[in-house]
Amino acid sequence: MAPALINFGDIFLKGENEYAFLVYTDEDFIYAVRILNKEDSKKFESVCTRLAGDSTPGKIKDNLLYCYVKLTTKNLEDRLAHFRSADSAINIFPYTTTGLKLNEKDKEDVIKQILDPDVNLPGELKELVGELVK
Repeated sequence: MAPALINFGDIFLKGENEYAFLVYTDEDFIYAVRILNKEDSKKFESVCTRLAGDSTPGKIKDNLLYCYVKLTTKNLEDRLAHFRSADSAINIFPYTTTGLKLNEKDKEDVIKQILDPDVNLPGELKELVGELVK
């Protein structure tokens, strides 16, 4: 496992996309959730609201495409952490840290979503995040 260069909830850039770091899997691979920009977040949430029906907001039909957490962290307000990107580990390099970190509420919401047995995320991710909260 790589040294902790970044920690759970730290925001980083990979290419032009922002992500919240979740956990390391090995030296170069990590799990992360993509943070949508404000415009995409608003559009995406609108579509999800129409599709949700009786489903829980942020979790529709056990489909990662519609799985998200609405963020409250300063400078990330009203943006969505979208879980579709967390369905597999990615190579972290190269990346750039932003200095932003998810607030405690957002971290708790992300953990809750990951550990929810109805959310279809990789077992490895659920296990590694579960170890963080022990």
